Amino acid sequence: MSEQTNQDEQFTMSIGLHEDCIVVRASGELDHNYAGLFQKQIKEAWHALRSTALVVDLSEITFCDSMGVGVLVLLLHQSRAESSPLVLTGIPPQLERILTLTGLRSAFVVEPSVEEAIQKVKGGAPPAVVDAGTDAPAATVPAAEAPAEIPQAEAPAVMVPAVETPAVMAPAAETPAEIPVAEAAVIVPEAEAPVAQNGQPQGQAEA
Repeated sequence: MSEQTNQDEQFTMSIGLHEDCIVVRASGELDHNYAGLFQKQIKEAWHALRSTALVVDLSEITFCDSMGVGVLVLLLHQSRAESSPLVLTGIPPQLERILTLTGLRSAFVVEPSVEEAIQKVKGGAPPAVVDAGTDAPAATVPAAEAPAEIPQAEAPAVMVPAVETPAVMAPAAETPAEIPVAEAAVIVPEAEAPVAQNGQPQGQAEA
């Protein structure tokens, strides 16, 4: 089994070929500092070795954040796109809890050890264990089942309140003010000149 190793103070990984399976072993902190390197080296090895399966051993991972989980999801999508099985082994409790809370646990095929993962990928069963006191072999491991679909996050429905159209109050028509009727002018009769007793107007001098 040939191996390619990358070592760092906080993260190490090795990639090797074992029975036509790429076996990746990672240890340390799989976080935003090393998630990109982890994905890049696995992708390059996957294309270079043309293997039919990928086994990722995470038993020595001490920490994994959302970036590390994101890389595992990308590897899962790539394995399905290329019809190459992906099996995770030795998932630590902290990562197991994250995958369960995010609904991703059922999407991955998980085995306790690398050897059992290789047997599952090859479609066979591990060697039977025979008890010293009986000839009956131990039960065989059933064939690998297709992994569950990756759940898609549903966007929460947003309730938009109905907008009520404000009632438009038409102003009441004002009753036009009554125009006062012009009062009739009182015609004052002209004063008649007083008549003298002799039939002449008073004030005229007699000739």
